[in-house]
Amino acid sequence: MVYTDKIHLIADTLEELHSFAANIGMKSEWFQNHKRHPHYDIWGTMLKKALSSGAVVISSKDLVQKANKLNCSLSAVSGCSCDNFNGEAIEKAFTIINLANQMFGGNKNCH
Repeated sequence: MVYTDKIHLIADTLEELHSFAANIGMKSEWFQNHKRHPHYDIWGTMLKKALSSGAVVISSKDLVQKANKLNCSLSAVSGCSCDNFNGEAIEKAFTIINLANQMFGGNKNCH
């Protein structure tokens, strides 16, 4: 399943995320390979394409939880532990990003 908070695009697996992004026309270099929350930034035309292609809109808080789940599954595959994962810090970061996007028009079609 692919999810968006209308700013970020994530999925249950990286393979699913990359496949979905490619299918709607996103460039692979737009991928944000953050250690804790791999995602694509999405807005404008790409957001519309994602929504019409089946991306599910969820809250930023739910998106962080899904990102945590993906991160933990990736950590399990690599043999690392996610016991020290700080989901609260990431949730605060997403809140700040969302506020900045609202204040400075980050939802414009810049791609």
